[in-house]
This record gives sequence, structure tokens and C-alpha cells, in this order.
Amino acid sequence: MNLPPARMGKIQERPLALSPMEMVYLRSPTGLHHERALDVLGRVREKLPDLEYREVDPREDPDYAAQFNIKYAPGIVIDGRIEFVGIPRTRMVLDRIRQLREPAASAGGEGAEKEDAS
Repeated sequence: MNLPPARMGKIQERPLALSPMEMVYLRSPTGLHHERALDVLGRVREKLPDLEYREVDPREDPDYAAQFNIKYAPGIVIDGRIEFVGIPRTRMVLDRIRQLREPAASAGGEGAEKEDAS
């Protein structure tokens, strides 16, 4: 049996477009790290164009910011949950979105392994 040679290079990722999701960038009131955060979030949005996105300035919407108890650092909210405080790496945000979009697949895999082990 002849198999094709292994390809070297970048591994293809599975598409993440499984369900609509909202990401909110909660800006730091001081503007600290704002450009860096926009760079990371811009890369996330390039990879996930279906992701709903908005920015919230806590000075303009203090009630929204208060529910997450963030006073100084920027934060990233995904589907109504604070997921990151500070500026994460792009890969961390993409990995977290993948986890949130595929909870059934992750839970099913763990359950199947436990059943086989018994």
C-alpha cells in the first residue's frame, strides 16, 4: 500500500464557525494597553469573521463594566462571561472560543473514555 508522503508545514485547523458568539472588549478606563488589545482582537476577528464584536468603554457604560468588577485592566467578555482580564495572546482567545463552541464534543469524549475504563 502506497501512502502519500507526509506534508510539512502549517497544520490546518478545523473551522470554528459553529455558532454565533459575541466577544466584547471592555476597555481600560485609563487606555492602558489599548493598542495591543486592538491588535490581538483584530487578529481574532480576522480568523473568525462570523464572531460578533463590540467595544465597551466603562466610562460610557458603567453598569456593564460593574457586572464584571473590572476597574482598571482591560477585559474580554465572551458570551456574557468574563474570560480574560488583561491582554491575552491571540492563540489563547482562539483556543477559548473553540472550547466554548464545542462543549458537547469535549464532554462526549470524556464520558466515552470513562465508560470504556469501567
